[in-house]
Amino acid sequence: MRTSLKTLVMMVAMLGLVGYALAEEQAGEGDKPKARGGVMGVVQSVDSTAKTIVVTVKGKEGAADTQVTVTTDENTKFKVNGKEGTLAEVQAGMKVKVSPKDGVAKMVTANSGEPKKDGEKKKDKAE
Repeated sequence: MRTSLKTLVMMVAMLGLVGYALAEEQAGEGDKPKARGGVMGVVQSVDSTAKTIVVTVKGKEGAADTQVTVTTDENTKFKVNGKEGTLAEVQAGMKVKVSPKDGVAKMVTANSGEPKKDGEKKKDKAE
């Protein structure tokens, strides 16, 4: 009975170590948890060759505004003025939200702030 119990305990410990090792391997050495949130501000410039967007982010409570350079790639999704778009459609002066906050942008939402066309209703947040 004691031998069976020892064997069982050893097997559980080994399975735990194997599971831990597999999780580490899948995570990769340089990976870190993804940042939540994003960057919100006004587009200052767009460089389509470098695939970057320079965004001015308002400082909080009297702090100075900061400029953030956002990197995009072929996998970045763009939504411009409420429709699927491209980096080429993002222009200086647009309000922009980029996520995630760090690393290559996965999603860029840019709006010019122009009024909706006739017949288009502004979506209510309560809907």
